[in-house]
Amino acid sequence: MIYRNFNKNDYMFKSILKDMFSINNLELIHEILKLKYEKFEVDTDQDTEIHKTFYKHMKENFTSEYKRFIRKEIFPAYSEAILFQKFPTFRVSLPDNVAVGGFHKDSDYNHSALEVNYFLPFQQLAK
Repeated sequence: MIYRNFNKNDYMFKSILKDMFSINNLELIHEILKLKYEKFEVDTDQDTEIHKTFYKHMKENFTSEYKRFIRKEIFPAYSEAILFQKFPTFRVSLPDNVAVGGFHKDSDYNHSALEVNYFLPFQQLAK
């Protein structure tokens, strides 16, 4: 795994998500979900009200910040042109649950073997 450092204060992801979900503290987002959802499965790991809200509203502000992040932080790491996912996959990790309903390789879904995945957490894990 490769770790890249960047200044998280240069990006407005957290404030965009807090506005999108009408929540003051992203640390509490799991409280909204944990009472409503059993253990995520392959068919349900992207089907919560939080996911539906994200995918419905991401084009308003999130996508432009996502593209800015890619331009400033990801593109410079490569010496040639790259392609990136137009709309990122959004995951929510709940206590005592899973973020992905089934372990898989992206190549299982016809992604290129040359594809590189980046994980960008918006909230740190509880200590």
